Amino acid sequence: MVIRELKSADISSLAELHVAAWQVAYRHILPDELLDNLSVDQAQISWSHLIRDTQRITLVAEADGRAIGFVGFGASRDQDDKSDLVGEIYAAYVHPAHWGQGIGTALLRRAIEHLRGQGFKVVTVWTLTENSQARIFYEKTGFLADGATKSVERRGARFNEVRYRQRI
Repeated sequence: MVIRELKSADISSLAELHVAAWQVAYRHILPDELLDNLSVDQAQISWSHLIRDTQRITLVAEADGRAIGFVGFGASRDQDDKSDLVGEIYAAYVHPAHWGQGIGTALLRRAIEHLRGQGFKVVTVWTLTENSQARIFYEKTGFLADGATKSVERRGARFNEVRYRQRI
C-alpha cells in the first residue's frame, strides 16, 4: 500500500469506494432509500469539484493501482474553533473490502503528521453520533469526544454528529 496525494486519475475509484463505504457503514443509521440511491456518477462529479479545492488536502491509500481509502483535511471549519491552531479531518473512508487492515489508521496518522507540520496543535473530526464503529476507531487513535454536537442535513436526511478532538 502507498499513501500519496490525490490525483485526478483517482476520481473514479474514489467515487466507487466512497459510495460503497457509505452503503455499508451507514446501513443501519441512515435511511435505506438514501443509501440505495447513492450514485457513483454523482460522486465522481463531487470529487471533480473537491480536487480543485485548494483549502483541502486529500491523501489516498492505493493498492494495485486503485484508491482503497482516503482522508481529507485542512483548517477547522467550526465557528468555535476559528484558530490557526485547529485542524480538522473532513472525511476519512476506506473501501469496506479493506476494513480492518490498518489503512484507516495509517491515513489518519499521515493526516495528523501533515497538520502538525503546518503548525496545528489540535485536530478535530465529526462523526455520526450513532456510528459506534467510527467512534471506537477515533477513540483508539487518541481522539476524545469534546461535548460538541450538531444536527446536519445531507442528501435529504437529517442526523446528529458528535465532535472528537486530539492534541497533536
